[in-house]
Amino acid sequence: MRSKINKLLLDPTRLGILEHLMAQPSTTLQLQHRFPDISRATLYRVIAELKEAGLIAVVNSRTVRGVQERTWALSIQAQDLHPLKPPPERRMEAVASVFTAFVAIPTARLDAQDVEDWLRASSTRIHVTPGDMASLTELFGALIRPYLQPREGTRPVHLTTFLVPTAPTDTDTDTDTDIDIDADGDR
Repeated sequence: MRSKINKLLLDPTRLGILEHLMAQPSTTLQLQHRFPDISRATLYRVIAELKEAGLIAVVNSRTVRGVQERTWALSIQAQDLHPLKPPPERRMEAVASVFTAFVAIPTARLDAQDVEDWLRASSTRIHVTPGDMASLTELFGALIRPYLQPREGTRPVHLTTFLVPTAPTDTDTDTDTDIDIDADGDR
């Protein structure tokens, strides 16, 4: 199943639809208006493939002029991207797929210069309890709130955060890693 999902994510049409549904649930008609270059037959086929793979789901359904209108949304949220609870020997592959999905969807339509100018990653080891998570989420939300609306001279970027558990070590020191990735994928 995971390899099928990865294969689906390699297609720019599917990625575009997933990116749109990540930001905004939409009916098939809304998707047709959003992606006018995609034929109706192709759109229906892509929706069926994404639904079958479990990437999208119907979140609302109603009858309009005798026709069933469905509203589609991304079915995998950040907390659900470790579905299927893979066996221990495949967990790292599942984690890699999560990262791939979160990077591939928003960057599918970028050119090399956009990647070089805008793609950044950093990693910092922090020490939290499960109870700290709500506070951390609230503080992070307050930090980014001023940047949620478009302003003159700005462009949209996806800000994706991951909390990845790490094994405690004997030295347990804080380490920061900043990674700049250029258009060739070099660090």
